[in-house]
Amino acid sequence: MILFFHIVNTAPNYFIKLSGSDKMLSRHTGDVVASDFYTPILFEFTQTNNGDLLLKDKAKNKNLIIKDNKIVLSKTSLISPTPFEILFNGKSNFYIVNNDKCLEMENDLSSSKISQIKFKKCLNAPNQLWDILISGDRKVKLKHYIDHSHKDKYSHSYHKHQHEKLATKITELYEPASFYN
Repeated sequence: MILFFHIVNTAPNYFIKLSGSDKMLSRHTGDVVASDFYTPILFEFTQTNNGDLLLKDKAKNKNLIIKDNKIVLSKTSLISPTPFEILFNGKSNFYIVNNDKCLEMENDLSSSKISQIKFKKCLNAPNQLWDILISGDRKVKLKHYIDHSHKDKYSHSYHKHQHEKLATKITELYEPASFYN
């Protein structure tokens, strides 16, 4: 069984925000942090042949990579990008996964402006759940595929089209989300 996501806006660019928080993945001195102060990153998702996603900062033209246990932005030509999986939690949030570890915002009491993020064991914890935003606060939400019929101007017959921008497959634990342009 395949479920589909439907996005009204056709732009393939997204923001990533910690669920239930105002903190978004943002740039801070070359690192990627969770922040409600610094500029959020506008991500462009590219799907690889094996279904993983590459995340790219569209404004800076840099890839999101893991380097020395930190999440950083790197020039696209210098280092090969790190592949990620985005897994739907069955409700309305996502896990961002790399090598069976989930992206987690650490509770950082030393700074109210930024929180460090790291990949840790997936625990279904609130600080591992992320919202994928189209723009502003418009969340990507689960929807069954939508059929749309229209008349073909050449054959004068009706065709059904499925309008989907994001697709997921159901697995035992989570649903891997595939993002299409």
